[in-house]
Amino acid sequence: MATVDTILVDTANYLQTLNASVTGVASAPQLSQYPTAIDTPNCPTVISWPADGQWYIKGGAARQMVRTWRVICYIEPIAQNDTPSNAEAALGLMQRLINAYISVSNVSQANPPPYQVTIESGPDMQHSDGGLGTNMFGGKPFVAFELRVHVRALW
Repeated sequence: MATVDTILVDTANYLQTLNASVTGVASAPQLSQYPTAIDTPNCPTVISWPADGQWYIKGGAARQMVRTWRVICYIEPIAQNDTPSNAEAALGLMQRLINAYISVSNVSQANPPPYQVTIESGPDMQHSDGGLGTNMFGGKPFVAFELRVHVRALW
């Protein structure tokens, strides 16, 4: 059952459910199922981690938290002297994930009592990415990209 004590865990799972719905994502496990290693057949794998956040009392008894989430997509392991064999597919997947996070239909992620979670973006709170590059997972380098998205929780 959702409680105000589970907002971060629940948000990670909401984002993973959204990630799993994007065409081209092979694996987007729920938080309790995050892997310790990523096997090539499970690529691309997407994992969401909380980053910087701010929280405050909004007024009266309402509380609010705005947090940046790192949505990291591991495309394939890096082989020495090899360019990513599926760079075109990786860029297509990056665009589809971007589209999922700026889709109006995905703004409201959850509204179970006792909180509400929404994906927020606008001129003062823009989502961002670092482009296609590399990222380590389990001591192994991967071709990867990272989206940074803002999520607001209100309770």
